Amino acid sequence: MIKIQTIKGKKAQGKIVTAGPLMTATIVVAILLIIFFVFTKAVAIQPKVKGIDALTAKEQILDSLISYLSTPVYADNQEIKISDLIRLAKLNPSYKDALKSKTEEIFDKTYGEHYSIEVKNIFSIDKGAAVKQVYQETITIPDNIEIIFYLKK
Repeated sequence: MIKIQTIKGKKAQGKIVTAGPLMTATIVVAILLIIFFVFTKAVAIQPKVKGIDALTAKEQILDSLISYLSTPVYADNQEIKISDLIRLAKLNPSYKDALKSKTEEIFDKTYGEHYSIEVKNIFSIDKGAAVKQVYQETITIPDNIEIIFYLKK
């Protein structure tokens, strides 16, 4: 219900002050708040770039490589880490095929056809072609074994 008041005085005779401007301002503020919340929610739930969350490509690659190197596998009926299997494969080439297939299995789950990995002088896997960009990271593990990972987007 809108309240109507009359202003008394010589010059204000006949003028009516209503709650209209106050109601208009309230409605405008409410609409602006609704737009603000809808916009911020839409930004917050934008679809993620395939395979990449809030991490930058470099952070994601390094995180993936660290996880990969510490993944447990069985070699000669003994549980060891991938990093140890890489060192074994450097000393004994008979481990290369097992290392390559396990590596491919791990990275296919995460990156599909959008990566390449090279373990210098041991093996390399090249999946898919780069669409727009290629991010590269290199790490070195003990025995000076260099691992180069390429993320293709």
